[in-house]
Amino acid sequence: MPVMLRPMTAEEYAAYYDYSIRGFAEQMVELGGQQDAEAAWAESERQMLMLMPDGLGTEGQHLLVAESEGERVGMVWVGARQDRADLWWVWDLEIDEGFRGRGHGRAAMLAAEAYVKERGVDRLGLNVFGGNAAAIRLYDDLGYGVDAQQMSKRI
Repeated sequence: MPVMLRPMTAEEYAAYYDYSIRGFAEQMVELGGQQDAEAAWAESERQMLMLMPDGLGTEGQHLLVAESEGERVGMVWVGARQDRADLWWVWDLEIDEGFRGRGHGRAAMLAAEAYVKERGVDRLGLNVFGGNAAAIRLYDDLGYGVDAQQMSKRI
C-alpha cells in the first residue's frame, strides 16, 4: 500500500500541536522515566517551541500528512537538526489508530526517506523510547541502527 505525503495545513497543525504536546508528555512519563506529569508537559512544550518557533513556517521543518488511497492514515515530521546540516531527523511519526498494524508506518517511513533524499540529504536519524517495542521492530526492519543508548532505572 503506497503512502503519499503532503504538507500539513494550518488547521491540521493546530490540532497536531496540542495532540503532540500531550502525547509526548505522556510518553515521557510512561516510557521515558519522567516521574512528574507537570514537568513532562512543560518539557514537551519547551521542545516543541524550540523546534517549531514559527509553527508551520519554521524553516527546515516539514510536517507532512500521510495518505493512502486518498485517505489520511497518519503524519510524519522530518527536518534538519540544528547541530548537523548533513543529518535530518524524524521528530515524529504517528499512524492514526484505525490504520495501525497494516503497514502504514513502514510505508510512511519509506515515503519520508524518499522525501528527505529528494532534498539532498542522505542521512536520517530518530529517537525511540525503549519501551516502544513495535516502533523499535519497525526501525530495525528498515535498517536503522543504534548510534547511542541511554538507560535508566527507578531506584
